[in-house]
Amino acid sequence: MTKVRLGVLATHPIQYQAPLFRKLAKDPRVDLRVYFCHDHGVRPTLDVQFGKVIQYDVPLLEGYAHEFLPNLHPQPTLDPKRLINPRIFSVLRSGDHDAFVIQGYNYLTSILALLGPHGRTKLMFRGESNLTFGRSIGKKIAKEIYLRAAFYRVAQFLSIGRLNSAYYESYGVSPDKITVAPYTVDNAFFQERSRDAQKDRSAVRKKLGLREEGTVFLFVAKLIAKKRPFDALRAFLDVADDTATLAFVGSGDLQADLENEIRARGAGDRVKLLGFRNQSELPEIYGASDVLVLPSDLETWGLVVNEAMASGMIAICSDQIGSAPDLVDPSCIYPTGDVRALGAIMNKLVSNESERARLASEARVRIEHWGIPETAEGFIQGALRAVGG
Repeated sequence: MTKVRLGVLATHPIQYQAPLFRKLAKDPRVDLRVYFCHDHGVRPTLDVQFGKVIQYDVPLLEGYAHEFLPNLHPQPTLDPKRLINPRIFSVLRSGDHDAFVIQGYNYLTSILALLGPHGRTKLMFRGESNLTFGRSIGKKIAKEIYLRAAFYRVAQFLSIGRLNSAYYESYGVSPDKITVAPYTVDNAFFQERSRDAQKDRSAVRKKLGLREEGTVFLFVAKLIAKKRPFDALRAFLDVADDTATLAFVGSGDLQADLENEIRARGAGDRVKLLGFRNQSELPEIYGASDVLVLPSDLETWGLVVNEAMASGMIAICSDQIGSAPDLVDPSCIYPTGDVRALGAIMNKLVSNESERARLASEARVRIEHWGIPETAEGFIQGALRAVGG
């Protein structure tokens, strides 16, 4: 069997993508090499939105061939304007890859890759965008010009879900050039590690400072404006069940304001801030919780939904979460910013045990077929179509 020589361009090593790259590297149909523009996350690095220096505690670079492209910016960061890696030209022209996946289109190196020379290498594209976000007329016109020119050069698109497919089609991409490679996490990682917490949830909750009984709602995101943590807090404070708990996992510039409101509302015994937690700590927290609440706006996907569902939880999402149409039950999707509607769903779930059981069962079935194996197969099938195999 002739292997497809597959290259992938990524901004930096990401904890969600590493399992996918390892899966692809093991597949006999593929010879994989990943090219990174920046080493954020591999070493201790300041994350501006978290407001702290972070380093992920899961392996990011093991199990697959990779290379860090030289960055010409004197102060390289993840700012799209500071990812300048012109060696991408020689990578694409070298003939070392039959197909090459470009992830995203808004940083300088991706623009160079999409619009520059690529020899016989077939370009593939994978992004997160959808049509749910409002855009100014000027931005719409600019994107029409740039994206139609860029997308014309792409042989195959890898779609992360329904909204993403619709986005490509809106720019004239034919459906036969779109292969679904769903946005996923390592389900097994979360299933296996959350299982231990589920065996004795009371003990885990006690360790976390949560109430040992009752429904636990969980917010997992940066505490910044676009994640709308105050929507989760205010909706929860209208939940009639006094045994319920709300836990926040994350940090950010709204943390002090959130703490002040919790104190002012006298809710310190029902609402807990658990701070930033690294990847290996999350499954235990998910396993001890019941319902994820993700009220964000401008969320192209929301991988915490995948993580929570893989850990046995139900997810409530705003209608601006890109994963909602693919993964979330319609009864748990509400209009962004409508705190009353969010509170109504939370009240329904604490008061109706059979409904919680039904939703949790259906979520398990749904996420079972939305994992890394499906994503890897999407990459491979897309590459085979791109090269005509």
